[in-house]
Amino acid sequence: MKEIRFNKKQLSDLSFSLSREYLEANAVGAYSSSSIVNCHTRKYHGLLTVKQPQLGADNYVLLSSLDEIVKFDGVRHELATHQYPGVVAPSGYQKIDSFSLLKIPTWVYKFGKLVLKKELLLVSDKNQLLIKYSLIQGEEVHLTLNPLTAFRRIHDLSQKRPINKELKKVEGGVEISMDSDFDSLFMHCSKEVTFVRDSMWFNRNQYLLEEDRGYDHEEDLFLCGHFELILKKGESFVFSASTESVIPEELSKVFARELNIKPALLSLEAVLERAADQFISKTSRGMELCAGFHWFGRWGRDTFIALPGLTIARGQTDLCVKIIDTMLKDLEQGLLTNIGVGEVKEYNAVDASLWFFWTLCELAKKTGDKLGIWKKYHVQMTDILNAYKEGTLFNIKMDHDGLINCGAEGVALTWMDAKAYGEPVTPRRGKPVEINALWYNAVSFAFDCAKEANDHKFMLAWNGSAARIKKSFNKAFWDQEKGYLADVVTSSGSDWSMRPNQLFSISLQYNLVDKRKAASILKNVKKKLFTPFGMRTLSMDDAHFKPFYFGDQTNRDRAYHQGIIWPWLIGAYCEANLKLHGKVFLSEIDKIFDSFTSEIKKNGIGSDSELYHGVTSYEAVGTISQAWSVSEIIRINTLKKEYQ
Repeated sequence: MKEIRFNKKQLSDLSFSLSREYLEANAVGAYSSSSIVNCHTRKYHGLLTVKQPQLGADNYVLLSSLDEIVKFDGVRHELATHQYPGVVAPSGYQKIDSFSLLKIPTWVYKFGKLVLKKELLLVSDKNQLLIKYSLIQGEEVHLTLNPLTAFRRIHDLSQKRPINKELKKVEGGVEISMDSDFDSLFMHCSKEVTFVRDSMWFNRNQYLLEEDRGYDHEEDLFLCGHFELILKKGESFVFSASTESVIPEELSKVFARELNIKPALLSLEAVLERAADQFISKTSRGMELCAGFHWFGRWGRDTFIALPGLTIARGQTDLCVKIIDTMLKDLEQGLLTNIGVGEVKEYNAVDASLWFFWTLCELAKKTGDKLGIWKKYHVQMTDILNAYKEGTLFNIKMDHDGLINCGAEGVALTWMDAKAYGEPVTPRRGKPVEINALWYNAVSFAFDCAKEANDHKFMLAWNGSAARIKKSFNKAFWDQEKGYLADVVTSSGSDWSMRPNQLFSISLQYNLVDKRKAASILKNVKKKLFTPFGMRTLSMDDAHFKPFYFGDQTNRDRAYHQGIIWPWLIGAYCEANLKLHGKVFLSEIDKIFDSFTSEIKKNGIGSDSELYHGVTSYEAVGTISQAWSVSEIIRINTLKKEYQ
């Protein structure tokens, strides 16, 4: 695999280049992101976006952009690109000769005989952005850097306002904070520069993808002043933006050190490793996992679905345990959080606690240590199972047949959780198929662990439960004539919508149905739901099928789980097929990997998206980098190696 690279012709075509975004994220949750021509199309774009725990759990954009101006031979060249009402200006994108991603995002600008290279990275363990400029060809240039700041939450937009903190000059740079509650932004340069204070507002920057999504999309950005310097042939310098003061003379060494520890992205595995690392960070609460860039935070369900691929499959079991331990701090009434932390956390997820068992199950397969897992987590495992058995929030409770029933008015408890006008689009109240597959897996795994530990009390309490669940499940969900499983079973009837949720009855470690039924399920799922990029969430021949994900929040939510393709579901599909067909299915996995290899050059460069449209165009939509999408590709690759 060659490095990811785009040429001048591609970059000059804004319909092409604005639809491709780079992302750099580090181990403390900071990120830098924009389109590959550095024209922001989202409010979530920014050069330095960081955690501000004193303000909340979200990310905050401090430095939005750094607009460069190059002067040589008496000609002034603006390298920045912004969208304003009705116009793109300046047109710096036309001066980019190439964008590449070998280790870090890199741009090459050409003006006649002059060649200027720009490289961007985040320091791995600090809120610090470094940009290195190198004059590759040309005798001498005058370079001006205009830092445009925002100081706002990623979901909001900055508007022109009074600045209540003074700009301060510090050694080799300046310190600024537009609002007193924020950390200061320190900007330094590795060589001697002149800073000129000329504060002004750049009004009405527009983010067109936000307009497409039905949100406010205009922002005012603040310029506190600019840096000026002379760069000579063969010379480089490093610009730093950070939440703490740094030593300017060390910036070049820091950049070289950070670049050296980054692997070259010359294989699909290397690309996946980089993408995986970007979701995991150390926060004030412990080690956590971001569900997706740019607008997701720490989600319980997403964390436990993604953990096996992002950590266990990569041999990082200790990291997996650290993230589990952080999440368990919020266990209440047998439930793990759906979204939020602290006072704003929500528990409206019936499956988050059950996916926790799946993560433990995968951990046990990797370590072979069920006894150790039971010793460490038996209290939480028992509490969760007892809560589901006896009943907890949102009417989550084991029914008389051993199956889990759940649901409350106006609440969507499963992963198909979209709501429109306050009501779930796919309510799924009753007994959802994947919830009961996960329940069976949890009870079976816990019993095996307790057996390893000779925990007679637990074994006595749960003896025969798994067999009872399995028998009831097959009776309630299977239809011989249809040849697949119901999506939801209720006392008044069953929902036979063809959905991918039934895959988990045959992909998890403890299978609920026999091989004959599994083969029939896979045949139907392949025919109705499978695509090379993931699984459709509803059959195309269903009257409720929605092929496209676009428009405002309501329109998008109506389509979210009504046919749109979700890449993460490909993991369960592949695992179920491997369990049934063995090595014969490996060639199909190769085809899936070929599809993904082409996708890493689209949408979010070097990652996999949250969603794809549900029809043949298969255009990526949603977030540009989704944790469980990346995780399941990694996990499939690991499974493939086990079967080879």
